[in-house]
Amino acid sequence: MGERSWGEPHRAGEPQTGLRRRILDAAARVIAAKGPNTCSIEDFVSATDVTRDDFLTYFPTVMDVLQALNARITHELDWGLEDARNTIDDPVELIAAILHRIWAATIADPVKGWVAIRLEGSAAPLESVWQEQFDILHRRAIADGRFHAGDLRAARILAFGALRMAMREYYLGRVGVDQGHHLVVMLLTAFGLANREATAISRLQDLTGAIGGGQSGMAH
Repeated sequence: MGERSWGEPHRAGEPQTGLRRRILDAAARVIAAKGPNTCSIEDFVSATDVTRDDFLTYFPTVMDVLQALNARITHELDWGLEDARNTIDDPVELIAAILHRIWAATIADPVKGWVAIRLEGSAAPLESVWQEQFDILHRRAIADGRFHAGDLRAARILAFGALRMAMREYYLGRVGVDQGHHLVVMLLTAFGLANREATAISRLQDLTGAIGGGQSGMAH
């Protein structure tokens, strides 16, 4: 059975998982346009074209929508990291691979990336899966003598804070896709790697060549 249009009303017997997914897809478009802090249940219901009762069965509050959407985006992006985790043992290369894959995935799907950034500014609980992986890998790199010893929380904030800022700059059309490479090089050198090695590792893990150059203007 093919995908139905977003405007088609809920049919009797539609699988619950399909309706839930359709609601979240529509919610993502609303959040991309309005931001997470000004959306109402009515905004989501109107965008999804389901009854209010159907909507509230799945998401009784706006916060439930934000939390579910945040979790879905995180898990979808994390699924794209499986190949790196299964094939790369070196902790430094794996950190670079994770950062590059997050960068490439959110550029390849601008709506998803922009929604993820906007959700960061909401009260939705943070998903910690990448941060936990980063902590483990950063500790291993220090133990291997590759990174300088330092405050782990500061390193994590530097890595993911810089990544989110770079994504925002990309969506505002201020930088190109190659910003991901420059960012990873700077992070690895800040953590203790020599610039030449950091550059080589970043180039090895950079996936944006398949996406192409240019800039984006998602934000308005």
